[in-house]
Amino acid sequence: MSMIHPNSPGDLFDRLEIGMALIDTGSRRIIRVNRAATRMADMSEDQLIGQTWDAVTPPDRREELRARVRRLIDGEVTDVQVTSAFTRPSGEVVHLLVTSSLEAAPDGGAPLLVCQFQDITEQAVSHEHLRLLVDHTPVSLHLVDRQGHVLFSAGASVAATARVGWTSVEDAYRAHPEARRLVAAVMTGERVFRVIEAAGRYYDVHMVPVPSAEPGDGARAVAVLATDVTERETALLELSARSEEQATVVELSRLALDVPDSTLLVERAVVKLARHLDETAVVVYELVAGTARPPVLRQSASHGTPPDSLELCEQALRGAGREVTTGATAVRLGTGDARWHAVAVPLGPHDHPSGVLAVYRAQVRPEHRPACTAVRTAGPRGRGAFNDREITFIRSVAGVLGAAAARLQVERDVRHQALHDGLTGLPNRVHLLDGLAAASAAARKRGEHIGVLLIDVDDFKSINDSYGHQAGDEVLRRIAVRLRDAVRPGDTVARLYGDEFAVLCENIGSRDVLSGIAARIVDEVGLPMDVAERTLLVGVSVGAAFSSADLHDVDGLLRAADVAMYAAKRRGRGRYLVFRENLRSRLPESHVGT
Repeated sequence: MSMIHPNSPGDLFDRLEIGMALIDTGSRRIIRVNRAATRMADMSEDQLIGQTWDAVTPPDRREELRARVRRLIDGEVTDVQVTSAFTRPSGEVVHLLVTSSLEAAPDGGAPLLVCQFQDITEQAVSHEHLRLLVDHTPVSLHLVDRQGHVLFSAGASVAATARVGWTSVEDAYRAHPEARRLVAAVMTGERVFRVIEAAGRYYDVHMVPVPSAEPGDGARAVAVLATDVTERETALLELSARSEEQATVVELSRLALDVPDSTLLVERAVVKLARHLDETAVVVYELVAGTARPPVLRQSASHGTPPDSLELCEQALRGAGREVTTGATAVRLGTGDARWHAVAVPLGPHDHPSGVLAVYRAQVRPEHRPACTAVRTAGPRGRGAFNDREITFIRSVAGVLGAAAARLQVERDVRHQALHDGLTGLPNRVHLLDGLAAASAAARKRGEHIGVLLIDVDDFKSINDSYGHQAGDEVLRRIAVRLRDAVRPGDTVARLYGDEFAVLCENIGSRDVLSGIAARIVDEVGLPMDVAERTLLVGVSVGAAFSSADLHDVDGLLRAADVAMYAAKRRGRGRYLVFRENLRSRLPESHVGT
């Protein structure tokens, strides 16, 4: 091997344009270099000869080079090829491709390491620029073989990929058959474009097949170009969620204007909230006023399993109209305890709430969330604590429910005022006539009887004249109470006008039963009453009419009862009389009509 013999100057070794060096493996020193090597190093032959290989090897590559040389010496390999770098005296870095092999020494000493150097600085710099470009833009590149193994990865998502431990498509998409199907489709030659969620980020993924050398053999690999579009997708998902929430509020608002009662509205709101907030437990409570106790919360509608405790809802009612939120606290739902986040919002004005809307969501631990999803969701799904947008949405729905409850209450109040007497609280004449018409029709259909009683206060004008109108009003209120006490449960007591009252008795068995009710009314009202610091004895005259085949219409029953009442009044104070046909001819035409 004269071309590399250290003592053969002017041979081929020196004339090669490739850098060459001989290194004594025993001393690890350079014993010969050619002119091409000195030009690459920008150093003279004298400066290089005698240097150890460690002196011209980057510190981070020394152990690797030593290990490879040992493999050469042990005969495991015949040559070694590595990339390295050398810093010239000027500070300029030269990148080299070094190919090394062993040659026997002429003097029988330690073998010589023959090294060839190729200047790859231009290629290395270009590669570094490409690496910097890929690593500092939201783009990453991956190459996956036919078996699904990741052969190469570079770019922004490589660190995330390494963090979750993906080494194959199977690892990445273990819980997502659809994503594995997409990769398999690319292997057959299709191109796939999808937005994929991975390691908490969103990527716009292009999967392109790398053709096989054999026609018709499908793809030999899949090239994956992934662009980090987390900000874009988050904004789109946020916009989508807001749009969906606004549409829900508009839909519920329209429904709130039309529904005759709140049942349908509340049920629709509960379902919408549960669906939008990812299968959350949602419950609406209405505040029910008791006669002998403070108002209590009663469940109106729910989705999922609400908690046993009402503490959060009661706290919201005490919170001056603001929602109450909790962190992940232990709440008992169903059969066990779990850590749940919760929001409770009062319905209606803070000084007069009508109920509470409460929403509960389980705390989701990170390890229970999927590592990768190959499906774009319609909106960001709720996980863990409620964010500001979700709380605003819940508050808006609560506002619609509260406004609807207030509207319905106003309508109920208006209807009540239209059909009830303002002084006594009894049903008024309009209410009585409507009820009498319905009761008469129902009785004829079922073959039953109804009764009508008209009650007139005896000499009521003298009470007003003697004690004043306030005392007269108090007497009418007392009579209203005594009439309700005297009749049967379910009978309707009404005030027609002035000092005249009426009672509608449905499903009355006979005239005797009706006569008994009239007698109780006379006796009950006739008891002494204390009014205006005086004890008064007030009497009433009662006329009753019992329905029959010939007497069943509203006008006829009222006229008959009126005739009987005047007949009773002619007999004296505190009397009652049940109508019979022989009474009609003895009295003038009745003044009661429809």
